Amino acid sequence: MTAVELLSLAVAKATKNPRWYLGHELFFVHIAVVIVIANWIIKNILLVFFGVDLLPLWHG
Repeated sequence: MTAVELLSLAVAKATKNPRWYLGHELFFVHIAVVIVIANWIIKNILLVFFGVDLLPLWHG
């Protein structure tokens, strides 16, 4: 059981509301984590090796 699934199970048990349990949606949680990590890696590679800042400061 992953930490997210365990946390959602605890919340579901505490609130007595089974819709808070993410066990059946665990695949989507894993996909979201992969997307966030890939985004972080690509953004930092572009910044460190190519000098491309994808999050520039807004001046206005």
